[in-house]
Amino acid sequence: QVGAEDAGRTDAVQGCLLEVAGRGLAHRLAGTLQANLRRTPDDLPALTAAGVHVRLVKGAYLEAAGAYPHGEPTDLAFLRLGARLAETGAPWSMATHDGRLREALLMAVGTVPVEHLFGVRPEVLDELRDRGVPTRVYLPYGPAWFRYWMRRVAESRGA
Repeated sequence: QVGAEDAGRTDAVQGCLLEVAGRGLAHRLAGTLQANLRRTPDDLPALTAAGVHVRLVKGAYLEAAGAYPHGEPTDLAFLRLGARLAETGAPWSMATHDGRLREALLMAVGTVPVEHLFGVRPEVLDELRDRGVPTRVYLPYGPAWFRYWMRRVAESRGA
């Protein structure tokens, strides 16, 4: 699973994903696409055509340019991208703690795996599992894992 970074690194991240997929390893890859980036609809076809599993997120980074503002514009982009991914038949999952968006996509496109960050609303994953929705818990790692985890947990609690 290759996570998303700020928009300035998107070309490099996408390039790495496509290079590794081109070596016949797409079945072992998942790449993150951020709904808040205006470029994402153009990035999506290359990853799905390469067979890379797409992990759709809203996008947590505040970008100077090239992004929708947080809130309704990003939410709508997330829903549109989810519908588009479902139409392609490509492997994908949604990684969101936003219950409204999650339920809207599940109702619109059917069962799609849902991912949550470790420690964020684990009871939701239990409920989804009981409904037959595949779930996944992800753990950040690397030198900045704790800062990332704390920021995301705080965001999930409205901080």
